[in-house]
This record gives sequence, structure tokens and C-alpha cells, in this order.
Amino acid sequence: MRKIAVFLLIISSTLRLSAQERCAAVAYKKMLQSNPKHESDEQFENWIQKKINTPKSKVLGTERTSSTPSVIPVVVHVIHNGEPIGTGVNISDDQINSQIKVLNNDYRRLNADASQTPLEFQAVAGMFDVQFVLAKQDPEGVATTGIRRVKGTKTGWAMTDDVQLKSLSYWNSADYLNIWVTNIVDANGFIGYAKFPIST
Repeated sequence: MRKIAVFLLIISSTLRLSAQERCAAVAYKKMLQSNPKHESDEQFENWIQKKINTPKSKVLGTERTSSTPSVIPVVVHVIHNGEPIGTGVNISDDQINSQIKVLNNDYRRLNADASQTPLEFQAVAGMFDVQFVLAKQDPEGVATTGIRRVKGTKTGWAMTDDVQLKSLSYWNSADYLNIWVTNIVDANGFIGYAKFPIST
């Protein structure tokens, strides 16, 4: 799962510059690197190399045939301020479902603007055979929609609040792709950010 999360970050770096300017991943990484306890790039590279060399069945938890996509269970944590579902940051289930569909279309290269791939990438553009699906079971095996709604303890969250925010709702990243939806107060025009997994 972590290997796939890394791939998601790598592939996202090939997006057009205008899309990159909307993602605060680089700013977030710089902030993390200023912490002396944060693992170095070398430590991360050593860890990911071991993951690359691990058979896929051990990384993903199940064998799969080449004709079936790898299924990535997703949990969306909506950290809201008490507003009704469908209002403000407490986005609707329909909006979440539509964005999962967009994510699948983008990674399978079925998106409507695939024909606008920049010329320098057209020769290597292709699909990534994964399917993102809202989780059907939570970490305890209980049925779920894959959407968790949690009332936050703040009206807005800075990138430096990342650990505090995620402590409100988090599922093991070895088993799920976690996505948080909330009000980012230090966005500076960014609409979100992602980070590489860590080796611990």
C-alpha cells in the first residue's frame, strides 16, 4: 500500500505546472525536513528500495492477475466544524463519490482531458492499473461507507497541525489510502497537499 502511495506522489509530479502550483506537497516536505527528527531522503530511499523488491502479493496483501486492477481501499476523513452534511467543509457523500470517480478516471487515463497531455509526455503517457474504492470494512472488520465524519477541535488547520488533525481520525496506511478533507488556513492558494510515507 505504501508503495502505491509513493507512486501516486511520483506520478502527480508529472502533472502540468499549473496543477503543481495548487498542491502544497513541496512546501509541506520542506516544513518536515526542518525537523531534525524527520527521516532523511536517504533513509526513505533505502526503505522504499526494500519495498520495491518485496513480492507484490506481500505488499498488497493478495495475489492478483494481470487482467485485474489492484484495488486500493480509501477512507475519506471529513473534519468539519459542525455544519450539516453538504455544507461548507462537511462535503456530501455525492461529492466524495464523484471525486473518487475522477481519481479512477485520471489514473486509468479515461479522463476527458487526456487528449491535452503535454507533447513531451505523450509518448510515455499510459494508464496505471489501479482502482480506488471507498473502504467497505473499517480496521475492526465492521461494514463502512469509507467516509468518516468527525467534528474538529479547530475551525481551521495549518500544515503544522498535521499530526493533531490526523489524530482525530486515521486508519493504518498499510491497509488504506487516507484522505482528509478540512479547512486549511495557511493554504496560500493551495488546495491541498500530500506527503511521502515514512519508513517507521
